[in-house]
Amino acid sequence: MKYYLHDSNSFNDEKITELYIKFGYEGLGLFYTILEKFAGQEKPIKTIILKKQLNVGKKLDKCFEFMQNIGLIQTSNGECFNINLLNLCEKYQTKKEKTKKKVFDFRNNQAVAENVTGYTDECNDLKVNISKVNKVNKVSNEGIFYDTQKLSLVLQSEDSWLESIARKYKCTFEFARNKILDFITHLEAQGEESKTLQDAKSHYDNWFRIQKDLKLKTKNNATNRKAGSPITNEELLAAVIKRHGSSNFNA
Repeated sequence: MKYYLHDSNSFNDEKITELYIKFGYEGLGLFYTILEKFAGQEKPIKTIILKKQLNVGKKLDKCFEFMQNIGLIQTSNGECFNINLLNLCEKYQTKKEKTKKKVFDFRNNQAVAENVTGYTDECNDLKVNISKVNKVNKVSNEGIFYDTQKLSLVLQSEDSWLESIARKYKCTFEFARNKILDFITHLEAQGEESKTLQDAKSHYDNWFRIQKDLKLKTKNNATNRKAGSPITNEELLAAVIKRHGSSNFNA
């Protein structure tokens, strides 16, 4: 998963409070970083591998064991996971497969519709300017307002447009198409219920550019920090709030 839902009130959760009392913001930072690893893998991770990736030494190992003991992290057969996040990953995979099927069905229906409406009687000698017909159809389609659910399917079926987005921002075709789901979530959060195809494409282009710029800025800020310099509690708290404070996952 590219992201996971996180409850903005999770700090008041009893287990999270226990972790904070025992290990402070360092414990919270380790926990949320572990959740990101789980979300990225979408399945349990070998405990020894996870600890190596996060450089969990003696001090942090006590924090890791504490999280296991209070049930923030579950372990089985040498693997660890968070049960709530694991269930969320399974729902995400199910939704992803359903979306793929919807896109596939939508493309097939569009192809059938084009074949039916594009029928020409070869028995007469009427000459039709195909380019003009296509142009009229294109203007007609782009003037239609789609609700957000159907808009997601339409955008994901626009291969040529997505290829141009991928070339413009130097990313993969799949990445550009997968980000459409995040874009639709953004529209719904803004209270937008419908858009024309042309307006949606323009909006997505601007939104995608902003997302790329923010990611690059964050990466540059991390690079500019002096290697080995300590992170203050205030900086760690700000980072945790910035990354997790506005989502809806109940740890």
